[in-house]
Amino acid sequence: MYNKLFVGTTLLQLLLLNRYFSVLFPASDKSRHTILLSYILTGGIIYVSTISFFPVFITGLISIGSTFVIASLSQAGFASRLIFSILYLILGFIAESVSFYFISGFQFAKETSGLSQLEVRLMILLFSTFIMGLFILAIKYIKRGSDYKIGTAYYYIMVCIILASLLVLNTLFFYSEKNLFYILSVISVLFINILIVYLFDRVIEKFRLADENNLLQKQMDYQDNNYEKTVNSFKSIKRIIHDTNKQVLYIGKCIQENRLQEANQHINKMLDVINTSYQSVATGNLVIDALVSNALNVANDNRITMKHTINVIAEEIKIDRYDLCILIGNILDNAIEATQLIPKIEDKLIDLRIFSTNNTLFIHVINSRRDSIDHVQRTNKKNPDFHGIGLTNIQRVAKKYGGHLKIETRAKQFETIIMLPLG
Repeated sequence: MYNKLFVGTTLLQLLLLNRYFSVLFPASDKSRHTILLSYILTGGIIYVSTISFFPVFITGLISIGSTFVIASLSQAGFASRLIFSILYLILGFIAESVSFYFISGFQFAKETSGLSQLEVRLMILLFSTFIMGLFILAIKYIKRGSDYKIGTAYYYIMVCIILASLLVLNTLFFYSEKNLFYILSVISVLFINILIVYLFDRVIEKFRLADENNLLQKQMDYQDNNYEKTVNSFKSIKRIIHDTNKQVLYIGKCIQENRLQEANQHINKMLDVINTSYQSVATGNLVIDALVSNALNVANDNRITMKHTINVIAEEIKIDRYDLCILIGNILDNAIEATQLIPKIEDKLIDLRIFSTNNTLFIHVINSRRDSIDHVQRTNKKNPDFHGIGLTNIQRVAKKYGGHLKIETRAKQFETIIMLPLG
C-alpha cells in the first residue's frame, strides 16, 4: 500500500516540476520520445530518493540532478536551468520544513523525529506538494519575462544567494528549535528567494529591452542609409537630366544647321556617358529601382561584374516599403561586401534575379566569395556584429510575410534565395 502511495507522490512531484518549468521558460522543443524518457528517468530518481532516506547532502544532489533533467527540456540557457533547478530544491526544502513544523505542531506524529516513519513521511510529502503548488503560483504571478542571456556577474550573484539560502535552511533545520521563530526564519528565506526571482526577472527584462533598443537603433541607422541611397539616386538622375538638357540644345542646333553626322556622334557619346556614369533600373517599384540602381553603381565603382534580371509587376508587390528596403538592401550589401574581398577582378561576380510569378516574389542572388575550406566568411564592416543582424533582419521579414529564406554556402560562391507570397 505504501509503495502505491509513494508512486502517487512521485507523480505529483513530476507534475509540479512540469508546472514549475513551464511557468519559467518556453515550452520544450524536444521530441515526445525524449520528453517521455526524461520524465521516466526523473520519476525513478525521485521514487528511489523518497523511499531510501539518503543523507541530506546526497538527497540534495539527487534532487538537483533529477530537477535538472526536466529543466533540460526547456528552451533556456544552461546557467538559468541550473540556477532554477537549485532554487526548486530550496523551495522544496522550505515546503517540507513548513510541513514538518505544522504536522509536528498538530501532533500528527507522536514525536518530532518521526521523519523515519513512513506515515509521517507521506503526510509531509503530500502537504509539501500542496505548498509547492502555492509557491509555483506565486512565481507565475511575478515571472513575466522569458529567459535571456545577461551579464555573468548576475548569475554569480544569483548562485551565491541560493547557496547562502541553502546554508541558512540547513542550519535552521538541524540546529534550531522547531518553534515560531524557526518557521518565521524559514518564511523569511522563502520571501528572500521569491524576491530574488522577481528582481532577476526584471534584470533579464532590462537586458532584453536594452538589446532590442540597440537593435532597433541599428535598424533605423541602416534604414536611414537606404533612404540616403535613394536620395542620391534621385540626385544623380536629376543631375543627368539637367546635363542632358544642355546636350539636347546643342544637338538641336546641329539638326537646325543640318550637321546630322555631328549630331549623331554627339548623341552616341552622350549615351555612353550616361550608361557609364549611372546605371538605372526602372521597374516602377521605387525601392527596387533605387536600391538595385545604387548597387549597380557601387559594383561598377568597385570593378565588380554585376548581372541583373528583373521582371516584376510593381502593382503586385504589396510588401511594405520599409520591409522591402530591409530585405533587398541587406541582400545586396552582403553580396557586394563578400565580393569586394576577392583579390582577382575577373572573379568578382554578382548575379541578381528578381521576378514575380503566381502571386509570389522571388529574389535570387549568387555572388562569388573568397575560397574558404571551412566556409566561414569574415566581414570587413566597421561593426562586425551588424552582418549577423542583417541576416537576422532578412529572416524576420521573410517570416513576417510567410515566406522562406534559403542560404547555401559553397567554397567560392554564396547563394541566397527568398520566396515571399504576394497574396
